[in-house]
Amino acid sequence: MGWDFQKNTKNWTYKEYIEKEIFDKNELVDCVISGTICQDTIGAIDPCTVAHCAVYYGPDDIVCFIILLSEEWETDSSEKWIGHKLLDETMMSPNELNAPKSILDKLTPTDNKRAIKWRMNES
Repeated sequence: MGWDFQKNTKNWTYKEYIEKEIFDKNELVDCVISGTICQDTIGAIDPCTVAHCAVYYGPDDIVCFIILLSEEWETDSSEKWIGHKLLDETMMSPNELNAPKSILDKLTPTDNKRAIKWRMNES
């Protein structure tokens, strides 16, 4: 997946952006913005911030989505842009983006091998 940017006309924080633009309020279980700087190895732009969110994925499953967040200023104006790149634990094994225990504890069991390795930090 690529990056999705939009004008931040409402001057949202990252938390507000996640809650209002990325996930429906009924999907989001919990979200932790770690402040970790993204690394080039995961196709991130610089600078960006990492968030880990526990999200309902179907009626009975809670999975982790990793969100890379960034803000940019339009060069010829004072307009601010906010953007994200959404990854999920089954797509890749990003060991540099380990989720906090508070998020991992909320996830339901999975049989996806990549997700299991990532959750166990064996990437």
